[in-house]
Amino acid sequence: MLLQMAMSSEEEIASLLESTSVQASVIVDRLTAMQRQERTPQYTCSDYIGDESKYNVHICRQRHVQSVDTESRVKMIQWMYEVSDFCKFNRSTVAISVSFLDRFLSTNHPIAGEAIHSMGKYQLSAMVCLYLAVKMYEQMAIDPTLLAEISKGCYTEQAIEEMEKDILMALGWRISGPVSHDFIRHMIALIPSSAYNQDETIAMALYDFTMFQAELAI
Repeated sequence: MLLQMAMSSEEEIASLLESTSVQASVIVDRLTAMQRQERTPQYTCSDYIGDESKYNVHICRQRHVQSVDTESRVKMIQWMYEVSDFCKFNRSTVAISVSFLDRFLSTNHPIAGEAIHSMGKYQLSAMVCLYLAVKMYEQMAIDPTLLAEISKGCYTEQAIEEMEKDILMALGWRISGPVSHDFIRHMIALIPSSAYNQDETIAMALYDFTMFQAELAI
């Protein structure tokens, strides 16, 4: 398959330019398949931050529990990007991590319910989602021991591995769903080279700008 998920920047560029020779009907078929997969219940997400049915707001306030909000989600995503950039991971791996996290917290799994109104559990689940995405889509993996050290002792190696099992069970082991970056690669591949006068720098500028917008939307 010419357009693959979680490639390096060099591979992305080569794949993007190579894919212009692929028949448009093939690319459209792939987009249709990804859209169909994205709409299935197993890959959809709910507004778990704004959905009060996910937890009892009054009980959380009485117990002085800090529930997950938009700001905490943004901070965790920023942390994911910092780790990804430091380790030279593909930035689309963060998009995959966030997809895992959002889908996990949208399930009825008891640990997901706890994570929604427990910052400690939420941070752990976010860290493990990145850990899982790196393990699946990068050429190297993060050792659980290293991840425990990164948490500065907040989480043990055992806690990380247990959370990984909980997330995989909650997701039904469905961890190959498309993310926005995959759609972008395919849609840009539909643009004929004549549209940018055979100038590859224009194509890549469009690609980079679109990817940047997708990252902001995460």
